[in-house]
Amino acid sequence: MAASSALRRTAAACAILGLVAGPQSGGVAAQVLRGVVLDAADRTPLSAVLVTLTDERGRDRQRFLVDADGRFEFVLPAPGRYGVRAERMGTATRALDDLVIGSTDTLVVRLPLEAQALALTGIDVTAERRCALRDDAGAMTQRVWEEARKALNVVSHTDSVGAYRYQLRRHQRELEPGTLLVRREVSSSRSVVTRRPIRSRPVELLMDSGFVVRSRGGDRYFAPDADVLLSESFLATHCFALRAGVGRLEGMVGLEFRPQIRRRVGTDIAGVLWLDGATGALDHLAYEYVDLPEPARRVEIDGVGGHVQFKAMPDGSWIVSDWYIRMPRVDVTRDPVFGVDRPQLAGLVEEGGRIERAWRLGGGPPAFADRPGNVVGWVVPSTPAHSEGATVRIPALGAESPVDREGHFRLDEVPPGRYELSYVRPALMGLDTDFPVATITVAAGDSVTVQVRPPPQERVLERACGVDDWVDGTAVLRGEVIEPGTGLAVPNASVEVSWQVLTRVDFRAGRIGTETMKGARSDATGSFRVCGVPVERNLRVAARLDASSSLDTEVVIPRGQAVAHVVVRFRPR
Repeated sequence: MAASSALRRTAAACAILGLVAGPQSGGVAAQVLRGVVLDAADRTPLSAVLVTLTDERGRDRQRFLVDADGRFEFVLPAPGRYGVRAERMGTATRALDDLVIGSTDTLVVRLPLEAQALALTGIDVTAERRCALRDDAGAMTQRVWEEARKALNVVSHTDSVGAYRYQLRRHQRELEPGTLLVRREVSSSRSVVTRRPIRSRPVELLMDSGFVVRSRGGDRYFAPDADVLLSESFLATHCFALRAGVGRLEGMVGLEFRPQIRRRVGTDIAGVLWLDGATGALDHLAYEYVDLPEPARRVEIDGVGGHVQFKAMPDGSWIVSDWYIRMPRVDVTRDPVFGVDRPQLAGLVEEGGRIERAWRLGGGPPAFADRPGNVVGWVVPSTPAHSEGATVRIPALGAESPVDREGHFRLDEVPPGRYELSYVRPALMGLDTDFPVATITVAAGDSVTVQVRPPPQERVLERACGVDDWVDGTAVLRGEVIEPGTGLAVPNASVEVSWQVLTRVDFRAGRIGTETMKGARSDATGSFRVCGVPVERNLRVAARLDASSSLDTEVVIPRGQAVAHVVVRFRPR
């Protein structure tokens, strides 16, 4: 699909106005693809979405994790044909392909994501084992993998961009075989600014020579990171099956993997990726080593392997919060009678680490702490009308909790800090997201109790629209200007909302009125907002840009509704 001439004119006009012009270097214009990810139901921006830029061959080229405003931007390496893919836990993946972008174009897209149930509890875990986790995998196995893959992709992205400063504690322990009793431990803690606090070996080397490397100083054991688990070579050489959690893993669903064939050279791994059965969230990886090198291969060993714990951050990124690798220490003695070497397990060595705290490099309170607090509270008055679909949020963290029918809510895993809370109602379509209703201070490991009183919606509308007094009988009209069927947005369009106002009644001429109009401009992602439009009136919405115009849209906002949404479909010439 080629970009329309109207959109090319849009890019040129916006460049003149300085609104959505692409970055420039040395006076040479760049080609830019930007956009916004929305909730398909209420059209509010979605956070924690990983947006991937793909080239004409479908290869991933760049990634962007959107925050609370739902926006993303890619500066493209060259003109050409590109695609974009948006994925988020709890929603269906959305992709746009065949976006043709010229050397001076700024193309804007809108990606609405549909909600998708995630519950994995009760799935069939007796499915046939698959030895290539691709399109031919069983439907249930593929479903579990898709949820794990979304989180692993974000872990990989978080590692690659280096978004955090970590307080990192590393340890080395000597463990008693069998009981895993700690004989000795050495640990240290330090602050690091690094893209990857936990570094694995490059995928190519691991798949070629194995997860254990022989050296003069002793065997070196490596753990798989997200890039390894996502790699084509790993997926193509391992069989996959589902496993139900039992005991302390009750309620979890496991994606088990084992080597498809025994390695001729090197040590492989087998293990299970565990996901929460109710939410589909990735929890941890437990794995063991297969075909240990000599002399460890000749010793009966239990507990050799590793553990990787994954943690979702409030802003939607994911990190590895703690991990360990357990390796055998084998002593070899010479049998004086038979003259042969006899290996003996002397102990297990555990090396690992734990993130004690993490801060975003841009500043602010900790985004993660190993001793977080929690916030519990209730909404007053606690009526079903107030609580239905409502959430309490900490905007600075992106954390939120639903409000139940009794008005109760709970926010867990809150890092220490001072925060403002917001009470968000679906009917206001995001206008109250940043409206503070309470201020709290959370200490490490502490529980904070708070009472929240929802503000009158008139106060929210006044703040959102920048007025002192809200006029009864009016509402806010939110919308977006797009090209039909493409998802391409039209920035900087002039939007007009008009309606008839009755001035008098003439017995011969009938009802006589005048036309009243309010206007706005669509922003860099095609969105607009018009405040103070009347309810229970036929509103005509139109958009214009240069010689192009929209198909006129009519909407009536019912009395009692404070915010409405409309899609204006642009008609390029």
